[in-house]
Amino acid sequence: MTITDRTPKPLLSTRGASVEFTVRGRRGKTVVPAVQDIDLDIVPGETLGLVGESGCGKSTLGRALVRLVDVTRGSVEFEGQDISGLKGKELRGLRRHLQLVFQDPMSSLNPRLKVRDLIGEAPLVHGLATKDSLDDLVTTALERVGLPRSAADRYPHQFSGGQRQRIGIARALALEPRFVVADEPVSALDVSVQSQVVNLLVELQRDLGLTYLFVAHDLAVVDYVSDRVAVMYLGRIVEIGTDEDIRERPRHPYTRALLAAAPQIGRREVAPPLSGDVPSVVNPPSGCPFRTRCPLAEPQCAETRPELRLVDRHQVACHLA
Repeated sequence: MTITDRTPKPLLSTRGASVEFTVRGRRGKTVVPAVQDIDLDIVPGETLGLVGESGCGKSTLGRALVRLVDVTRGSVEFEGQDISGLKGKELRGLRRHLQLVFQDPMSSLNPRLKVRDLIGEAPLVHGLATKDSLDDLVTTALERVGLPRSAADRYPHQFSGGQRQRIGIARALALEPRFVVADEPVSALDVSVQSQVVNLLVELQRDLGLTYLFVAHDLAVVDYVSDRVAVMYLGRIVEIGTDEDIRERPRHPYTRALLAAAPQIGRREVAPPLSGDVPSVVNPPSGCPFRTRCPLAEPQCAETRPELRLVDRHQVACHLA
């Protein structure tokens, strides 16, 4: 995304952000490049959808943006400040502004704590509430996500999956954050309640002026909530555009394959099927990492890796676009 005079200043941005993990085994250490060279600009009030296959690095990128994972190279900036190197009190003060809604609401909530403590602990730590005012804060947070005051005295296992996810959302929003990463917030829920949670997130964004990174597999959900969509493959962004451009005018073969596999979006175009398995991030193919599965690959695709470039109003990393 190119910043111009008409474009709002980014709330959060990355430049060359990469995340690597070191895995120790019998043969020594192996470096796993989970996220590679990510350049993103997310402006205030927008929802950027992030889609891709399992294991492509979506959740790792989301956690890096809120500093739950450190970037190995590159930078992450929040309101113009490089936060990738913050530690101690500076990082602690930043935490309240960057929050994450986890995929599995049951495993992300401490089963030994009542809802009052789950929601109220962080505001007490950050000085947003006192013991006297905590009950009012918890009640407001619960009512905001459609739960009654009485929910504060119950434990996570006493709620349904959809209700637990509402508690997770209430916990994140109790700190009045500016930026929220929703990491596949409905994938662990029954289909019957997914739309309720998605609509809740949309309403909260409108009412509170939130900015989202919305990570999901379901392209129909991403299309519904997102202003822009970023498509990720093997740790890299391969296409970025508005939700309409990605839905109606995809330029990368991988994006077309994802859309063809999601009939609920309503596209009539049938993309050529993908062949082969996802390559290893430890030993990726030369040139374009998608070429070994791409039905349109040409010799040049094996020689050089395509960079994101502007094509038809959005960015795409493909020699043939």
